[in-house]
Amino acid sequence: MLSVVVVPADDPEALARTLAVLVEGVLEGVICEAFVIDEGLEAASLEVADQAGCMLMKNRPAEIAAAMRGEWLLVLEAGAIPGEGWVQALSLHMASACETASFRHERWWGNLGLRFLRRPLAFGLLVKRRRAMEQAEKGFEVIARGARLSIAATIVPAEGESRKPAVAEMRKRPAASGN
Repeated sequence: MLSVVVVPADDPEALARTLAVLVEGVLEGVICEAFVIDEGLEAASLEVADQAGCMLMKNRPAEIAAAMRGEWLLVLEAGAIPGEGWVQALSLHMASACETASFRHERWWGNLGLRFLRRPLAFGLLVKRRRAMEQAEKGFEVIARGARLSIAATIVPAEGESRKPAVAEMRKRPAASGN
């Protein structure tokens, strides 16, 4: 089973698009729960998360890993849309590998700038719960930079400009803070 964390830009439409795509995974019995990171979300985004049945969590990877029920964790940016066949690709990866992975861009060069230079979560992060707990103090972005395997499915990353304020705010806060 898989737990999902959505890292939001405070854009309710982007959050709704990503959460809507996750329904397929719920219906196929792959996704057991979803969390939305709440670092001061506005009312509209909170309403979207509530209507989708998501639990709200602070950006504290250790607490998220401890609270999740799934054996695997998928982290997505709000607005990111996994491509066709993503549920089956995740299922195959989880059944055959124990390594951290991410989706891939439709064009090989699309991965380079977003993943390594500016937004390592642009292509998602699939990580075993145990590894997420072991590396929680690093934060999800650092764990994503270490992903060496690709899931056999593509993703349309969230749009960059709408992500900048939320990502900048998350970088200001310590990832493993207990407060």
